Amino acid sequence: MKKNFVVLKPFNNKIYYKNAIFNEHSATGSFYVIAARKLLEKNNISMNTIDISPNDSTLKDIYIEVPYPWELGLWFRIIKNKDKNILFIGEPPLVNPFSFMKIFLFFFSKVYTWNDNLVDNKKYFKYVLPKKTKKIVTKKIQFKDKKLLTLMNSNLMPFLPFELLSLSTKELYTERIKAIDFFDKYYPSDFCLYGKGWNRKRRFSLKQRVFGFKKYKTYKGEFPQKDKYKILSGFKFCLCFENSITPGYISEKIFDCFKARTVPIYFGAPNISDHINSKCFVDLRKFKNYQALTNFLKNMDEKTYNTLIYEIEKFLLSRAIKDVWSADTFAKTFLKAVSP
Repeated sequence: MKKNFVVLKPFNNKIYYKNAIFNEHSATGSFYVIAARKLLEKNNISMNTIDISPNDSTLKDIYIEVPYPWELGLWFRIIKNKDKNILFIGEPPLVNPFSFMKIFLFFFSKVYTWNDNLVDNKKYFKYVLPKKTKKIVTKKIQFKDKKLLTLMNSNLMPFLPFELLSLSTKELYTERIKAIDFFDKYYPSDFCLYGKGWNRKRRFSLKQRVFGFKKYKTYKGEFPQKDKYKILSGFKFCLCFENSITPGYISEKIFDCFKARTVPIYFGAPNISDHINSKCFVDLRKFKNYQALTNFLKNMDEKTYNTLIYEIEKFLLSRAIKDVWSADTFAKTFLKAVSP
């Protein structure tokens, strides 16, 4: 049987080239892309990154994200191979606005997206970003021994030109800062801030270069990735903000909380309850301000809290994890997309 070949243009960063995205033993390896490659191999389809197999004899060319307009070599190939290009959109508009512009999407025969508003099952198809939920073991900490609240994020703001190109997308970086300011000022003994960059000037911030940056007394420093769940499990709640309000975009943040058995306070996808049981998280939109949220959190008793944890554990064992959020499901979607 003749073997078929496909190429993958990975995320918009060349660290994933030279098949690095398929490396199971490196931080550049993507667990769900690795699962897709293995399933393709079982079906007599070989996949390498586009820099390794740049020839024109491929069955399909798959792109994770629309390449930037200035990547002229890639765009020459995309235009030439229009009928065999397939796109998987991974990032929201603030990170890559070009993946949402029809002038670029015209050159892809199929587009797979988490954006519920785009799906028509003709050219635009639904998929979700897979999440790891297994092999995470955290020590169970009693309610009385947990601190109240944390936020674990790097100190980033959207790249201004990309924000302008994202049109009506509402960014949540500013809201994240608003929350940190509130808890740092009024509840410093109940709140801990972790992540890169909170102890120095923000990159590309002219304001901070001129006036300096705010120092937070609740800042506890950066954290090694291996310690993320250990730290997170020591808190009852975690502020869990996506980078923007975009229908269907659900990142790893809420799942990180679930795996650490910490209740997320979620703000992001407006249709989050269509994808994750609302009993598993606290919906920030239900509170008129951060003081009202604080009153709710501090007055929650152990029984109510444990009910939330029970719902989280039930969700992690549910069919949805296997049927919707798993790498296996992504791999099957990927195979269907590239099959002749």
